[in-house]
Amino acid sequence: ITPTVTQEEPILFGKNCFSVSLGASAYGKAAASLMAENRSEKTAVLYDAADAQAKAAADAFLAAADSVVLAETVEDLTKAISKLINAEADALFVPGNAEMVSAVADAAFNMGYQGEIFAYAQALHEEEKLHILGEFSVGSADKAFLSAFFDLYGREATVYNALGFEAANCVLGAFNAAGE
Repeated sequence: ITPTVTQEEPILFGKNCFSVSLGASAYGKAAASLMAENRSEKTAVLYDAADAQAKAAADAFLAAADSVVLAETVEDLTKAISKLINAEADALFVPGNAEMVSAVADAAFNMGYQGEIFAYAQALHEEEKLHILGEFSVGSADKAFLSAFFDLYGREATVYNALGFEAANCVLGAFNAAGE
C-alpha cells in the first residue's frame, strides 16, 4: 500500500499492491461544507500553486463551495491578503503546510482580516478564528470514532489517532479486496 496526496480512489498495481490516499481534495470539500454550515456568505481560498496537494485541495474547494469571491495564489502574500480584505470574504480556506497556514494567518490578521480561516495543517498561530480541519469537526463517522476512542482510552483522540485508525482500515480493506 502506497500513500499519495492527489489520488483518492485506490489504484490496483498488481495482485496485492494498492495505492490509497486520504485525499487532499477531501479537505477542500470539508472546508466548503464547514463554511456552508457556518453560514459563510463570501468565501475565499489562498494557496501555493506550486504545491500539488494544496492545489488539489483548492480545486476541490472551488468545485464544492458556494459564493466564492476570491481564489488567489500566494506568490505575493501582501497583495493576496489585500485582495481578500477588499473582497470582504467572511471565510478563508488555506490549504498547505503549517508554515504556509501560519504565514497567511499572521499576515491576514495583522492586516486587519476579520473573517474565519479554515486550514488542514496545524498553524503556529493562536487565534480563535483559525479552525484546523483535522480537529474532527465534520461528519457523523468522525463523531462516532471520537466517542468510541474516548470510551476505550479515557482521553480525547488526536489527529494521529484518527489517521492510524484510517490507515488500519485501508490495510484491512486492501486485504479483504485481495481475498488472500
